[in-house]
Amino acid sequence: MGDVPLPLTKESSTSTLQIVQSDNSLLPINTKWCTLYKYYSQLHGIFQEIDHRSPIHMHCAVDLTERQTKLDRIRIHLFLAGLDLEFDQVQGEILRKDPKLDLDQTFAYVRIDAQQRMSMTGAQEASIMVAQRQKGSQTSIVDWVP
Repeated sequence: MGDVPLPLTKESSTSTLQIVQSDNSLLPINTKWCTLYKYYSQLHGIFQEIDHRSPIHMHCAVDLTERQTKLDRIRIHLFLAGLDLEFDQVQGEILRKDPKLDLDQTFAYVRIDAQQRMSMTGAQEASIMVAQRQKGSQTSIVDWVP
């Protein structure tokens, strides 16, 4: 039983990656319910568990490299599948990159995009607050004039 990897499924209607645990319960993992870093950490831990449960016993270096490359591509697709819809554009960018990114590089690319989004959102919120203050101060000056 220890050599069986955890089955992975993806709900078709949402961007929720589900892991079927050993007790047949589903563990939903996506960025809607946790931070991007926590999501990546959970998924990375699951990949390590799968590697531990199903070691590779190949002797040919070419076959080993090819298999590892395929596993890495699958893991990148699984990581991208659990991202929220706001990351659709960055998903496409990652999948079109040549040479292909590894899992850590993919996470870094998404994290940079998320940080840029947060800084732009913060700047927009700050500009809205400044605009509201200016409107508020203009109104008070108009009200003050006799």
